[in-house]
Amino acid sequence: MAHDNTEFQENMNDRMTNVEHIQQLQLQQVTDITHGEQHFPRKRYIEVEYPSTIGKRVRGVNGRAVVSNKKFDCYKRCLVDGNDDFDFVCTTDETRIALRILCAKPTETIIHIDDVVLTKADLVCLVQTYPYDNYEKNISTKIIKAFVKHFGQSRSIKRHKHMYHAYLETPSVVSMLIKYGYYDGVELGNTDENMYKSAGVSYVNNDMIFLPIRTSIDHWYVAVLDCTRKEVCVLDSMDTTEDDLKELKFLMKGIRKCVRLVLDDKIVENPLWDDYNVQAWKIRIRYNLPNKKDRTSSGLYSIKFMELWTGDSLSKQFYQEDIDSYRRKLAAILYMSPSNKLRNNICSTSNGNGTDGGTRAADV
Repeated sequence: MAHDNTEFQENMNDRMTNVEHIQQLQLQQVTDITHGEQHFPRKRYIEVEYPSTIGKRVRGVNGRAVVSNKKFDCYKRCLVDGNDDFDFVCTTDETRIALRILCAKPTETIIHIDDVVLTKADLVCLVQTYPYDNYEKNISTKIIKAFVKHFGQSRSIKRHKHMYHAYLETPSVVSMLIKYGYYDGVELGNTDENMYKSAGVSYVNNDMIFLPIRTSIDHWYVAVLDCTRKEVCVLDSMDTTEDDLKELKFLMKGIRKCVRLVLDDKIVENPLWDDYNVQAWKIRIRYNLPNKKDRTSSGLYSIKFMELWTGDSLSKQFYQEDIDSYRRKLAAILYMSPSNKLRNNICSTSNGNGTDGGTRAADV
């Protein structure tokens, strides 16, 4: 029995010696990296060099620069291509236009698309630099309406080798349709009735309807009516449930009433819809979508959803970093829109007084 205890004690001592040896080696390696040859002269000093330093050392001072073709994306948590994505990043001309907008007077009219007029005060949320989660960065209804008008309120979507026609509704009409669905039994005036009939005609002549919805807490999301599948897709930049979609339920009720007006008057002979009971359509919340990381970008996410949604998924993925870069680009896109009646005003003003324009942009 005593022999067994002695053998067991020797085995435990050997194991503890091995553990201490391993810990000593690990400590030696860490110390070697941090302190170099001073503590352990037999070990080689480890040094980290940047690509530019390596290029100068290998090829000389005038040698070809070594440029990394990858960058670390803090949102994707991986290395991605270092090339700029100009669907989100401003070009040189777009940056110049954004700076010129920033230098304009607050009351100066910058964009006039159809019935939407945007001044510098309306666009400052896109071009001004704010603290990351500042409430002033929230975009207004007028900016989304201007984008929809710039887009022509229509787009073609290819899904499963078939082309579908989509209609983009403005936020102002969506707001009125929500009220129309909320106030049931209220008689309409001639002006309102004509507006609702016009909306109903646009809906039944298209396969998909994109509806930007603004909630009571200034959060934006997009509802897509798909008459082919008889469902309503919800595209939201944050996780939501069907219980949170109160505005959507009133909106679906208002759309049903609009379509009913069109059918009663037989305005459209061959509509694309074969089921007009929109309230009975299935609500399908899409969860595998980009999520916002702040409280002020939901409107920009909704704009990209309307632009990139194909009926099944997004044609291109994006992240919060892309949306942050897209702010200034959106201001330039709206200004350079062919529908903008004031498209050449900024350029002519800058060219007319080159010294002043260059100085003001440089000061920014």
